[in-house]
Amino acid sequence: MEGEQWPADRVRQTFIDFFTSKSHARWPSSPVVPVDDPTLLFANAGMNQFKPVFLGAAAPDSPLGRLRRACNTQKCIRAGGKHNDLDDVGNDTYHHTFFEMLGSWSFGDYFKEEAIAYAWELLTEFNRESDGTLRPLPAKHVDTGMGFEHLTSILQNKMSNYDTDVFIPLFEAIHKSVGDGIEPYSGKLGCSDVGKVDTAYRVVADHIRTLSFAIADGSQPGNEGREYVLRRILRRAVHFDRQKLKAKQGFFSNLVDVFVGMMGDVFPELKENEKKIKDIIKDEEASFEKTLVKGRERFKKAVRENGGAIISGQDAFVLWDTYGYPIDLTEVMAVEEGLAVDMESFNVCMEEARQKARDARTS
Repeated sequence: MEGEQWPADRVRQTFIDFFTSKSHARWPSSPVVPVDDPTLLFANAGMNQFKPVFLGAAAPDSPLGRLRRACNTQKCIRAGGKHNDLDDVGNDTYHHTFFEMLGSWSFGDYFKEEAIAYAWELLTEFNRESDGTLRPLPAKHVDTGMGFEHLTSILQNKMSNYDTDVFIPLFEAIHKSVGDGIEPYSGKLGCSDVGKVDTAYRVVADHIRTLSFAIADGSQPGNEGREYVLRRILRRAVHFDRQKLKAKQGFFSNLVDVFVGMMGDVFPELKENEKKIKDIIKDEEASFEKTLVKGRERFKKAVRENGGAIISGQDAFVLWDTYGYPIDLTEVMAVEEGLAVDMESFNVCMEEARQKARDARTS
């Protein structure tokens, strides 16, 4: 199949249309910010919202309880917590912090013999309890799904998810806005990606997707839990756009317009919250800008004074505490210099800071 025959919108719609023709209800994606599920930082799989059905906990007269077949495209974020792809984004052709999971489900209706001829995954017939024991589920279910971005790359005959029209319009918008002398995206990886320019393209495009959906669904960058994960993601994007793409302040937040234009028809919550998304990202971008340059200078000073292969935990802590550099961003910069961070020492500094904070609250 030629790539142009399968644009991303057609891939998504064909999947949905096929399963609705097989009597599957088209079910909306749940928010990426989980509702009533304290076990998750973010929705990270299509089945998350159906857990009450799998466990037999959905009220029989509720919409979930009456559901027998369903299909959808689920918004997913894998950054922080057990499933964390953040550090890999930009370094290869397939990791993303945000992705769509195309899925179809049978809830106690058909089973293996009727599963559709897509790559499918059969869930265990059991639920693992907190003590490790396995309890049989009240009914057998089928969960058939595939990552939308990967499926699109197959149908478009591309070796990389980033070479599809899921990302290319973002890359084109990035290139129009970056500093002079920055080449268009060319898909380079590893040593061939001189100056980490293509890595930066991938990081920035991925991260604007994640932040836009997370903010549209009610979260925002902050200091704790999932909000701190989002702050880490934003500051990682700003680091790459400034250092590798030579972009100016405001560049990252301006990508919101492009992304909403690409995805707003499929996910109307993006259009409904476009101004809020852009304003929050713009404010966060400006806030980090105030310490970005000074933090970079402090990092370079630490490299000069280091004299070895390790950035001290104390230096990393100062970058976090004074300049707002998340530790994973410091690690990124250290790797670029051929160095590592003394994480054991950094964790000691962090625990000492936490203890001081606890002591201050109780005094």
